[in-house]
Amino acid sequence: MIFGNRSCTDLTATSSEHKFDICNLVYRGEGKLFDAIRKSFDPAKVTHPIWDESILANAMDESTWTSGFSVSPEAINPTNTELFDLRKRQFYFFNSEGQALLDISDDAVMKFQRFLESEDKAIVKDLIAKLNSFFGTASTNSELEIWASHRYNNAPRKVLFSTGKMKRSDFCVGRPKLISTMEAGIRMVQNYIRLEKKKNPDVFLKIDFSMYSLLLEAERGVPVLLMESDIVKKIWRFVEQLQDTSDLDEDDDVTISLLDIPALV
Repeated sequence: MIFGNRSCTDLTATSSEHKFDICNLVYRGEGKLFDAIRKSFDPAKVTHPIWDESILANAMDESTWTSGFSVSPEAINPTNTELFDLRKRQFYFFNSEGQALLDISDDAVMKFQRFLESEDKAIVKDLIAKLNSFFGTASTNSELEIWASHRYNNAPRKVLFSTGKMKRSDFCVGRPKLISTMEAGIRMVQNYIRLEKKKNPDVFLKIDFSMYSLLLEAERGVPVLLMESDIVKKIWRFVEQLQDTSDLDEDDDVTISLLDIPALV
């Protein structure tokens, strides 16, 4: 990313070209990592009613820029979209006010960031409500309904059944951590958490950006339950692992609930 796949000779000859600025190279790279970056958040695609004018006129306080970073003092021609996009990206990465672009784009990216920064109890409540929405049942954040289904010859699921629920206190949040010898020298940025079964941490659902985006769609009422994507399969696998007959005693009374999937659409 730093060198833009250029040789030493090319670096000298193209160092002044805008397309090879580090802020543009972030969005020009090849590979899955850069594909994910382009899909997540690009400051150049965000319109801000206040800062756009300041960026065009270059009317920002010099002290707001990161120490050692400087931009051209000239105003930008409004028709020069290439330079404006570059300045917008520079503003986001190297200006103390750049967060404003992320704040105004209150989309899945921003919601996911706030989600990761929430307290563990709030995360568990949020995920239980979203998982209940995934199955199209009444949204509650206190108990998770444990649904199951049988399929024949990979046919679509038509009926779900449930033999019980799990309380919010049955779950906990797992956060990735570096080993102690690395923590002192590396600042880790979390990009996922795990919803774990408290009695068995090996049973978990990894909540990364893709999973969270799917659960947001479920919360909006989209029938994602009918999808056959890998992300949906992960939710099914997690819910199936939650079911444990050892949690029931022989004398327990069990109420079985049925859910007609076609009725949800």
